[in-house]
Amino acid sequence: MPAFPDFKLNPWEGGSLQQPAPPRRLIVVRAGPGTVHKNWYSSDTHAEFDVAVSYYGDGEYIPQNGEFVHYFKGGKWEGIFDFFIKNPRFLSEYTHIWLPDDDIVTNTKEIHRLFKITEARALQLCQPSLSWESYYSHVITLQNRSFELRYTNFVELMAPLFTAEALKRVLPLFEGVRFGWGLDKIWSRLLLDPQFGSAIIDAVAVGHYRPILSGSLYKKGALTPLEEHEQILSRFSVDVSSFRPLVYGGLGVTSGKRLRGLWLRYKLYSGWKGLRACSFLAPPTRRKSRKVMINVWGCTQRMPELSPISIE
Repeated sequence: MPAFPDFKLNPWEGGSLQQPAPPRRLIVVRAGPGTVHKNWYSSDTHAEFDVAVSYYGDGEYIPQNGEFVHYFKGGKWEGIFDFFIKNPRFLSEYTHIWLPDDDIVTNTKEIHRLFKITEARALQLCQPSLSWESYYSHVITLQNRSFELRYTNFVELMAPLFTAEALKRVLPLFEGVRFGWGLDKIWSRLLLDPQFGSAIIDAVAVGHYRPILSGSLYKKGALTPLEEHEQILSRFSVDVSSFRPLVYGGLGVTSGKRLRGLWLRYKLYSGWKGLRACSFLAPPTRRKSRKVMINVWGCTQRMPELSPISIE
């Protein structure tokens, strides 16, 4: 299986043009007592990003490695909204901001890689893929090793990475939002230029080993996730009732060329067909060849609607 190539961050390297200022990277993690985010820092690797912890647990959070601490009880998205309303300077001081769940399993090297690919490919919104042994909600988010990245209309709530400008555009949607269901159906179209603006990055895979819908967030709340979902989408005049996560292009691992059409489907199948053979996968993830093909067809059956929309 081909190794993922290294990516150069600076497109002007070796040229005569004045080099732009290096990007500044921030991670904002909504963390509780069971957070695993402290394992992301490698003692032997210098972190090229800053971390802010928005803590929703009881008592005091003890920061490490220069973490900025913010306290807010409640859901992930209303907490992130409160964080930036109270600390607006972060939207001007940083160029790229990652908002992962606190149960994501990764390390410093992979986080660096995630940021560098995002910057090199000029993505406004993206996420790392999920390792095959992860708990997942959408097959489209599982790593496909045929690709460096896949262009998609869907970036999941679990670990979205925004440019600061893109985050400014979607931030008003987070006010009062506990679960966030429905945000991932709409935020790709809120980008300044949605076409090829959002992607799932297959060159970086993270683990997610906590069962879906098992967090404390889902045990209480004024609205159910589905009720909040309807409330969020009611703010828009577009119909998303037929929304489906779709892949409409990708960058191949070896060629770096943009793939479309039948070649895109072939590569998707090639990169996912091992799902049916991996004995370590949980039964929901292990899939037969025919089901892999059905999934490939399902996520490429049509071009997604990517016309820009705005918040009413």
